[in-house]
Amino acid sequence: YHLVTGRNPSEPPYEIQPIRQVNPSLSAGLEKIILKCTENDPNKRYQDCFELIYALQHVNEIDEDFQKKQKRKLAAFLIPLAAGILSLGFTIFSYAGMRSTQRSNYQMMLNQANDMATQSIYRGEYSQEVLDQFTQTIEIDPSKEDAYRRLLDYCIGVGNTESGLNAVCTRIDSGTGKIDRNNNLLITVAQLYFGGTAKDPSFTGDYTKAAKYFAMVNEKEIPEASYFSSLSMALGSFSSQVNWAEVSRTLEDFCSYNQVQALTVDRIRYDQLAAGVFTANKREFVNLGTDPYVKAISLLERALAGILELEKDTGTGVSADLALQDLPDLHTQVLEDLARAKLIHAGQRGVVLDVDGYKIYLAGDTC
Repeated sequence: YHLVTGRNPSEPPYEIQPIRQVNPSLSAGLEKIILKCTENDPNKRYQDCFELIYALQHVNEIDEDFQKKQKRKLAAFLIPLAAGILSLGFTIFSYAGMRSTQRSNYQMMLNQANDMATQSIYRGEYSQEVLDQFTQTIEIDPSKEDAYRRLLDYCIGVGNTESGLNAVCTRIDSGTGKIDRNNNLLITVAQLYFGGTAKDPSFTGDYTKAAKYFAMVNEKEIPEASYFSSLSMALGSFSSQVNWAEVSRTLEDFCSYNQVQALTVDRIRYDQLAAGVFTANKREFVNLGTDPYVKAISLLERALAGILELEKDTGTGVSADLALQDLPDLHTQVLEDLARAKLIHAGQRGVVLDVDGYKIYLAGDTC
């Protein structure tokens, strides 16, 4: 507020006004964000950093002027579209027009869905209407990946990952638009089922479903899928039937393979997932003579070093690479996992640990 208005709210008259009353040229979207950040009632503010980051990244979409422009675009699009359809007389032109219309409709519907999702996350409420809007967008062109990913991002953001996965997997299972051959989407779904997501602690994952979707990935294009498919199938068995020696061998083979791959966000995520297998099944690995926390700490330290390297290379600006935009969240998750592993391994509770300059306190298993 101080930066964009030049007025310090800690000085007389000790008040915060809507920023456009001070400077009308400022964004209406930014005004909404700052007003929510400075609500007197803490419950009406953003409840975590993800909500605020999402709002800032989509600031234009919650700007009233932007929404009006979108509506004008929709009106301007529909009028010539109706006239165009009536005037098309030849099949070849009709087909080309239909494809163009489909692309335009898809993007417009996706923009509207994104806008509704931003508003929903801004309010901190899950909305079936938003999910339906994404679903209708998918139905326009089921082969395009964007709407599936945005749907998952939205559901994760409002703490309803299960609903998002159900909606996406229904279409994958039906093979609609050959989306069941989209390796990037398949690996994303499989990873969520395998390791869950820190953004939605209520979602615990499902090894059996993870195995199913890892197995659908083309292993020639994404070799990592074969390792996690084997791990998922083994871990999805009844505990008495799990061959832990085989799980350990597969995990060790994967860690060696992943270590020599090019540094990417995916490589870091895989190290984090592998570390999670060790810590989640500590007793079984101890019985094999393996210290699960030593393994996990080694993997997480490697992941953290990779994150710092990528952050150094990309700088502090917003990356055009969607995967790199996940780095801040991934950084936080890896820090927490590493601190938890180090403290539990040392047998310490109620102490403060310095990890990469962060002071992290462990109470129970919660950082």
